[in-house]
Amino acid sequence: MQNPFANFSISLINTKKKQYETLSWWIVLLNGATLIYTAISAGAEQQKLLLFNGVFLPLILLPLNRWWSKRRIFYYSDLTLFYIFGCYAWAMSGFYKSAGILLILFLLYKISLRPLRIIVSEQGIDYPSFPRKMIEWNKVTQLIVKDDLLTIDLRSNQLMQHPIEKNSFIDEREVTEFNAHCQQKINLA
Repeated sequence: MQNPFANFSISLINTKKKQYETLSWWIVLLNGATLIYTAISAGAEQQKLLLFNGVFLPLILLPLNRWWSKRRIFYYSDLTLFYIFGCYAWAMSGFYKSAGILLILFLLYKISLRPLRIIVSEQGIDYPSFPRKMIEWNKVTQLIVKDDLLTIDLRSNQLMQHPIEKNSFIDEREVTEFNAHCQQKINLA
């Protein structure tokens, strides 16, 4: 019989998601203000490129993007539109460093909003840090799920606690079996 916890995935709640989105909106607003300031300071040709590509085009595409999402054609988040067209505007105007910095900030934003999943396998615990980290069983003192909270206690006196999604386990019996499976893996290591 195959072990049901051989590659068991637990979805974590991203408790900082709202903070990341708020920070990204501030970055987009700062980028827009910087684009407008640079456009006013620049010559006529760069002014057109910066204002049209970085400010007006995303604002024009915003309602169109929402209409497409209602029609289920495709959808990009509002922040994604502003980041992409901000990068495009900086690059087309020759400000490659600004485009690169904005692109890096966009990638960090996308990484921070990825689904967080811990995968418990025969080798250990696949932890969703960036970059992903494999915690071997011999480094774990205890792994337990209780009251929708996952607790990982490491031998290095490091304690990690994360709230988990409600649908990670079917019932309390499965939680008990999972905790017993993890304790068995820790004892064998």
